[in-house]
Amino acid sequence: AVVGGGAGGTASAFFLRQLYGTDVQIDMYEPSNVLCGRVATVEVAGRMYEAGASMLHPSNRYAKGILSKFGLKEATRPNVLISFYNGENYTFRSSEWKIVTLFRLLWTFGYDLIRLYWFERSFLNLFDKIYSEHKHGHSFRNMSDFMYTLGQDTFINATKISACQLYADQGFGSNFINMMLNGGLLANYGQTCEVTGFVGAVSMAGIQPGLWSVRGGNKLLCSKLYENSSAHWIKEEVTKVSLTSGGQFAVRTSTNESNFLWLSIVIYSLYDHVIITTPINKDTSKLDVSGACSTYCPSDDNDQRRYRKTVATFVKGKLNSTKFQCESPTCPVILGTSNATYFRTIGFHYPVDFNESTGDTIESGIYKVFSDESLTKEQIDDLFDKHDSVDEVVWLAYPKYSAPENLTSFVLNEAGLYYTSPIESAASAMEMSLISARNAALLSFNDWYAVSEPVNNAKRNAPTEL
Repeated sequence: AVVGGGAGGTASAFFLRQLYGTDVQIDMYEPSNVLCGRVATVEVAGRMYEAGASMLHPSNRYAKGILSKFGLKEATRPNVLISFYNGENYTFRSSEWKIVTLFRLLWTFGYDLIRLYWFERSFLNLFDKIYSEHKHGHSFRNMSDFMYTLGQDTFINATKISACQLYADQGFGSNFINMMLNGGLLANYGQTCEVTGFVGAVSMAGIQPGLWSVRGGNKLLCSKLYENSSAHWIKEEVTKVSLTSGGQFAVRTSTNESNFLWLSIVIYSLYDHVIITTPINKDTSKLDVSGACSTYCPSDDNDQRRYRKTVATFVKGKLNSTKFQCESPTCPVILGTSNATYFRTIGFHYPVDFNESTGDTIESGIYKVFSDESLTKEQIDDLFDKHDSVDEVVWLAYPKYSAPENLTSFVLNEAGLYYTSPIESAASAMEMSLISARNAALLSFNDWYAVSEPVNNAKRNAPTEL
């Protein structure tokens, strides 16, 4: 069974099917009527726009593989210019002239730009090892082994110190840290550089060129994964997982509890292996796995990690030309550089199905404002000269990060209970969910066949790539 129908859940079901073939039954529990969880779209003025997990990195191999395998296309993106705003004025602003932007970047950040390129390239090259490990059938039982195998002490240490310290230790100046690092972190994780160094490195990768999304919405990745997993979608909420005396896992749902409570009968379904893909803590799921764990056992009592509320406000309108010194209908992305402002970022976005060949123009775009709290009417009027529509989406987007990070286990019971959410202790991103899902599927497969190292036998003839 797979508990959860988000990116991790649908990917787990798909990877399980790839590995095991057609001989196993896969049930996926997801009470919502839509798949992909935090990867969602919102309708504004009759068009659909990305609400969460809106951008993917060019090095995201699993997402790229899904895109290619199932014939999906990359979406058209606006020409993205970036500016940094301290709440009163710009500290940096891109120009439509590339040579002017380059001069401004060099003037503002100097050699730190070159230093950033090499630092991020080295970081991504280390992380890229995960795809080779998975291709050869290797799985990881805990986050410490995962991080050490990929980046050894470099990655482990990056989870123990803050991003402020990591980038300072690498020789980056205070101007870069206070402006670019904090701006990127506020945009991607809603926090400044008190997060771990590893989160900081992931965030910096997320503001570089080449980012992409899926035409029609990133949630199509989940839809395609589910459709090709041949999993049975059970639209019920799992409330409890426990280990039976026979060595199987009993899965109970809220529907069974309410329907049979008057009979004093406990109804459950039995599974050989269970993959839990929804976070278990105070802010998210109240799923009880205390009767199923043999080692580390996540619960809303012992996992004190809180998830950070993010408010995305979608505005069809024109930015305040006086405040932001911009008359263009597509002003540069505005990245706040401190928590002093009531907004974190303001960016211009096209609808997910934007297509110039069908008559779409720049007028199809809207502004998306990220903030910690809902914007008041006065704040919206402060940001925009005029607006035709305002829509809001509120969700728990990602964990609150702080150093040192606690690296926990993917295996809750050696008998076959797996947990994908520990990957978020490194960083939260859609590709991280896909990687953890692949790892969970490999754990299940390797444990079922008692495989410690990949071998060439009839049981391991399943495809190892998308």
